[in-house]
Amino acid sequence: MPHMYPPLSIEVRTPRLELFGATDDLLERLIPVVRAGVVGPDQMPFDDPMSLYEDSPRREWKWLGGIWAGRARGLGAREASSEAFADNDASNGVSRALGYEPNGTAWATRRGNPAPLLRWKLTRQRWALNRRHDIRLTGVEPCLPVLGLDRAPSA
Repeated sequence: MPHMYPPLSIEVRTPRLELFGATDDLLERLIPVVRAGVVGPDQMPFDDPMSLYEDSPRREWKWLGGIWAGRARGLGAREASSEAFADNDASNGVSRALGYEPNGTAWATRRGNPAPLLRWKLTRQRWALNRRHDIRLTGVEPCLPVLGLDRAPSA
């Protein structure tokens, strides 16, 4: 069913995965997972602003705030960026596997201590080289005016 805010109606379907717009109803169903946390007390893969180290309910509020802020961005990007702590091998491995290229380093705070970050970028050109054709997007056209676009971006 279409939503009043068209980007929430976007669906991405792959042979192994289906992604849906992050509606408030779906986000609310994830609150117990966020409340439980994703890392143990001795692990520190995230930086403070996006951390799940806060106690409940602040943890959930930060998480929801990040999702809501992300709703204002999306289609037509010239490049995507990502970053992960240098010792977060899993996250850095995912970035490499998806075709992201190194884009410098930075520092961030992790539980009050400075820690090095690796920055990554994926240009539209590089993405187009590895673009999969078994992925279907639906609900894109109604989003274009919301995002200030006249037409869907080409690959």
